[in-house]
Amino acid sequence: MAAIGLISIDNYDDLIEKKDDKQVSYLNSLITTLISDWASENSVFYKRINSERFLFVAKDSDIERMKDDKFQFLTRVRQVAEKNDLPLTISMGIGYGQESFEVIGEEAQNNLDVALVRGGDQVVLREAIEDAKPQFFGGNTDGTPKRTRVRSRAMSTALKKIFAENQRIFIMGHRYPDMDALGSAFGVAYMAMMSDKECYIILNEKEIT
Repeated sequence: MAAIGLISIDNYDDLIEKKDDKQVSYLNSLITTLISDWASENSVFYKRINSERFLFVAKDSDIERMKDDKFQFLTRVRQVAEKNDLPLTISMGIGYGQESFEVIGEEAQNNLDVALVRGGDQVVLREAIEDAKPQFFGGNTDGTPKRTRVRSRAMSTALKKIFAENQRIFIMGHRYPDMDALGSAFGVAYMAMMSDKECYIILNEKEIT
């Protein structure tokens, strides 16, 4: 089976903010070296696709070895970052299976989105078949402000995509919604209406707490 993975540098824009060209060049070199060494150790082909994203292709046996190692690469990145006084973490989304590369690639992208929404500094792995359950590794960073920014950006990107692809938007929170859930629903509804979308909030009046 084949596996496709996407690596995201969490908060890359924040990392390079207020840094001069020499510092940015050093940071990019550090990131590339870390990922290049990891790829060589795991027989993985990789390619940098933009300033903050890498694509890699591997065999399922390579992924199994990474799973057995609990994706210690995340820890290595954090340790190197600490030595260099950098708030650097990464996230990975990996899809694998016997489906087409298109399907596996879409699975990898979806899994990366999940990792970012969950705050970054983690790996989300799932086989590209219906009903397969995702597996999670990492996510141990205590940097709450950083993780909040990662999550906010990921949610913003996801909402923009939903608004762009749909004319009618239906918003539904959890059962027995509290004021946080209701406020969030109205906030999303407002954003949808500002995007000229037909929007509905779905509520069961008997379940409102």
